[in-house]
Amino acid sequence: MTSDGRLRYGFAIVGVQKAGTSTLSRAITDHPQVARAPRKEATFFNSLTVDWDDPPYDDHTVVRTRPEEITAGDATPAYLWWPNALERMRDYNPDTRVVAVLRDPIERAFSQWRMQRERSARKVAQGRGPLAEDWPVVVERHLDLPLPVAPSPGFKGSASTFSRGLYGEQLARGLSVFDVDQWLVLEFGAMLGDFPGTLDRLTDHLGLRRFGQAPPMHHELPGAPQVSGTAPTGAELTRIAERFRADLTVLSRLPVAAGLDLGAWPTRQLLDGDLDPDDLAARFARRVSSA
Repeated sequence: MTSDGRLRYGFAIVGVQKAGTSTLSRAITDHPQVARAPRKEATFFNSLTVDWDDPPYDDHTVVRTRPEEITAGDATPAYLWWPNALERMRDYNPDTRVVAVLRDPIERAFSQWRMQRERSARKVAQGRGPLAEDWPVVVERHLDLPLPVAPSPGFKGSASTFSRGLYGEQLARGLSVFDVDQWLVLEFGAMLGDFPGTLDRLTDHLGLRRFGQAPPMHHELPGAPQVSGTAPTGAELTRIAERFRADLTVLSRLPVAAGLDLGAWPTRQLLDGDLDPDDLAARFARRVSSA
């Protein structure tokens, strides 16, 4: 707590995009010991306008409105991926508790593409910009891009579609910033399958008392049933899976990933020959309209 009675952020949901971070954030914000932040995504530690040689850390606080509130949280899923965001967070509060939710990297990438395609289509209809790149273009231009080391023009958006799924590399970097016991890494499917149990793990990690009755799991930002564009092919999905092969090996060896069922991920199943890529392509195709 600051001298004027405000709370510094004590925890952050740092990733990953399109993996239920909004659902998790909404639930934990309802906890009586958590002060309500002005918005879900503070986007402070990935700001391009802050002077990081003299950051305004004393201004990055939350109003404490009830005596039982002991912490506040940020949920900006770009932090895990964004260059230097975790280091800035450590400088701000070295005791930060860090949370990440991981999702199968191919499913996550496809979901990101659909979101960007849908949002850009609305802007096109309003005369406010071009349509986001179609799926085959995203694969050809951005599949092999590495994790960025510094912000540069155009490095977000479609360019981040696949590098955001390099979880092993991102978490290995994160473990060099925060100790292993400061991390809680969850899995998207397991969270959806047992949301009350996930909230128990989260409150325990944050040092909060458990919910007496878990809040409902709201499906935030579900998106349109279909977007216009070109659906993935089985050959493309096989190629994408290979892109993640080495990183999944790194991830499986990290202590923070212990207990995650990576074998249930379509990417892992494609690599192991347990899933027909054309079957996965057909499932994705139901979410895409060629019209």
